[in-house]
Amino acid sequence: MTKYQRAKQTIKAMNQVSILNFQKLEIDFIKHKKRFKKVSEKSIEAYITTFKYLIEFFKDTDIENLDLENFEAFQNFLIEKKLSNRTINKHIAYLKNFLDFAKSRRFISENRAKNLEMLDESEQKKKRKELIQNYSDKEIQALLTYKFDKTEYQKIFYILAYTGMRISEVYNLTQKDIEYDKEKNIYYFHIKNSKTLSGMRKIPLHKKLLELNIHRSYPKFNISENAFKKRIINRLYKAIPQAIAESKNVHTIRGTFAQKATSLHPDKLHIIQEILGHAKNHNEHVTIDIYAKGYGLDTKKEIIDSIDYF
Repeated sequence: MTKYQRAKQTIKAMNQVSILNFQKLEIDFIKHKKRFKKVSEKSIEAYITTFKYLIEFFKDTDIENLDLENFEAFQNFLIEKKLSNRTINKHIAYLKNFLDFAKSRRFISENRAKNLEMLDESEQKKKRKELIQNYSDKEIQALLTYKFDKTEYQKIFYILAYTGMRISEVYNLTQKDIEYDKEKNIYYFHIKNSKTLSGMRKIPLHKKLLELNIHRSYPKFNISENAFKKRIINRLYKAIPQAIAESKNVHTIRGTFAQKATSLHPDKLHIIQEILGHAKNHNEHVTIDIYAKGYGLDTKKEIIDSIDYF
């Protein structure tokens, strides 16, 4: 090999090292996120999905050579895949996050996707709400009486149906989070950890949950949150097969609980909001959370015990 050939090979190798494509960025980004353990497995999977689309579209292109028009073309590529505007916006948000990470590490000079406009979600969101109906009493009955492979699944669905809790909240609760008010003779779920102030709340156990002895034996699964959610949705569709075609899911149980509670107690919407962990406006926070320390357990217990699907 001549000196010229060796020099040419060296320059080629240096250029290859300096190139940052989305395959290389994925490795660094995911490694960084896993190292600090600040995100869930579900988030990691979402990042990987976005990287898959980026690699499919841009292939080995050096990210430093991409501009806003290239990223707009990527956005159109996602539109052509018939993804919803909401899903596309999530991918674009992740893309901007990836490039911010690359810039902070000086892998690239700037984030040229930062000014990429998001798609309008309002119309699609409105159509989704119109299409998705809550569960009927008959469907909830089918769910709660279904013979699952483990009784723990039945208990989980009872908790979801009679509390209106989010599936992530149900997963993160433990036996220690079930407390007892001696004075009022009420067992309640005490959600202490939440991203929002309104998410931290006390939810009395429905009489049906007491009959199932959940206050003494809370169902727990030694699996990841993501695996837990997949198992629950799988069992849900076994019990209510038609829910798939109707775009109903686990979260629809929460909507069903809310609808039933508001129809039974239209004059107690603020209390129902607190049970569900919905955000209140500023004045309500001041009045209820600071001075009254939330609505009374007995008041919430009355509302919850009135919920009946049978």
